Formats: sequence, C-alpha cells, structure tokens
Amino acid sequence: MWNKRGFSQAGFSAPDAPRGAVIDYFLKSEIEVPQEMKDKRETPVKIVVSDSDGKWVKTFYGPSKAGFNRAVWDLRYQEPVRLSILPPPEPNMFFDTNLGPPVVPGVYQVSVTVNGKTEAQRVEVGADPRFTADMAAFRAQTKLALEVRDQLSDLTEALNRLDSLKSQLGTMKKLLTADEASGRPVPARFVPVLEQSRELEKKVKALQDRAFNVESQGPEAKDYIRFTQKLYDRYQDLQRGIMMDYDRAPTALLEEEHASLYKELQAFLGDFNGLLNTDVSGFNKVAAENGAGGLFTGAPIQLAGDPGKNKGE
Repeated sequence: MWNKRGFSQAGFSAPDAPRGAVIDYFLKSEIEVPQEMKDKRETPVKIVVSDSDGKWVKTFYGPSKAGFNRAVWDLRYQEPVRLSILPPPEPNMFFDTNLGPPVVPGVYQVSVTVNGKTEAQRVEVGADPRFTADMAAFRAQTKLALEVRDQLSDLTEALNRLDSLKSQLGTMKKLLTADEASGRPVPARFVPVLEQSRELEKKVKALQDRAFNVESQGPEAKDYIRFTQKLYDRYQDLQRGIMMDYDRAPTALLEEEHASLYKELQAFLGDFNGLLNTDVSGFNKVAAENGAGGLFTGAPIQLAGDPGKNKGE
C-alpha cells in the first residue's frame, strides 16, 4: 500500500461485532437528555430485561438520537452497586470488576420504553456451542453469584453512605466555624455540636476502614503489599471466583468463603445500623437543639441472602 511516505505493508480490520443481544429502535426526533438524567447516567430510552417468569434481570438506557439507534444487552444480570469513593473506570469487557453474573441460557424479554410507550421482544440466549452445558451447574453458579452480588451491593451502599456522612460532617464543620476566619469565636451553642461531630467522624472513619482501604485508588492501582485486602476486596474476589468458569457449580471452598464473609458482613452492617440509630441520631438531636441542622443518613440496611438458607432447593 502506498502513502505519502512511500510503499508499506498495511492491514485492515473491521470493528468487532457487539458482544450480546443487539437492540435496534427508531426515533422520529431526538429526545434531549435532562441534566438530572445525565448525572445518573440515564436517558429517556429505558430498557428493561426480564426472564421467562417475568422476574427483573437488568435495567439500562439507550441513546435517544433521531433515526436509528442501537443498544446492546450484555447477557448479564444487573451489576452490583458501584462504589462512589472510586472514580468510574473506563469501560472494559474483560477486566471490569463490577459486572453482573451471566444469565442462564433461556428465553428473556427485552422492553424498550420511550415517552410512556413500551415495545417488547423476546430474546433467546443459547448455551456456548463450544461446551456441553450443565444446566444444573449453571443455575447453581448463577444463584450464588446473585446472592453475592446483592450482598456486595449492601456493603457498597453502606460504604457510600459512610463517605457521604464524612462529607456532610466536613461541610457542617466549615459552616459552624466560619466566624473563626474573621477572628471571631465560634458561637457557644455550636461548641457541643462540633465536639460531637469530631467524635462521630472518628467512628465513621473507623467503621469505613474496617471494610475498605480508603487510601487505595481502585482495582488498577491497588497495592496488595501496602494494603491488605479487606471485606470489600474479598467480596469482589469471591464474585470473580464464582463467575470465572463457564457453567461451573460453586466449589466447597467458595461456599465456605461465602459463609465466612457473610458473617463478617452481618457484623459490619449491624455496627453500621447501630451507628445510624444511636450515634447519628444522637448527634442530630444535639445539632437540632442548637440550630445546626442535621445529617441525612437514610434507613438501616437489611442484609440480603443468608448462605445455606436455601440450600438443597
């Protein structure tokens, strides 16, 4: 092939085919995406996947441009809640630690909703033709993977809310001590609030540090020499171990690790809920009495999926 630098060898490659079920749809005109939706990574085109029993599998969003649009369902269940402490990773089909479990071969329904109107089509997901699929093993693998996904989501939700509490306490401290910048003392009524905020901040950090290495910067930059794995990392590793091989039933070692992590998660969420019900509630009472507002915490977290409870089903 010739170019301006002379003759050289060259090759041509087309882009890879989409990995998953392709969903094509036509829109007469472009639908603008409100900023609120952009912030949540949503669009006006909502796509919901359900299984043959009508149970929810996944929700995602497609482009909303005029003309033909295309979205791709990756043939997986919904991914676990993403940790807000870390920056969003670049899309990576092979190394994304936040993927949902693969679906079991079968028939699924894909519904596309735009402006209140819904169209649905069936999608048949086949087994990998390179293997003789063991459906019983596949179902057992998926069942455990979904339990771990839900528990990881509970843990991540708690960590995200602890991080939010730290941010709220930091903002409140700046507001209550604003007079110090002008050389004036902090109003006396704010002193007990600030004292309790410092104590609460220590408890929030200590609880967060039990489950996650805040100093680490995500999967690509984790330093396992400096930072030992904690509950969050171990749950992610368990999820990867369960989904690593195609249609492989969970091993006894994986089930043992799951039971161990579940007990640790129970204790962690028990302490998290205790922090909300006792420490944060007490702080909000003192803050309200002294005209300092309060902290938003959300409801206690109810843990999903007791390992062993449904064994033998």
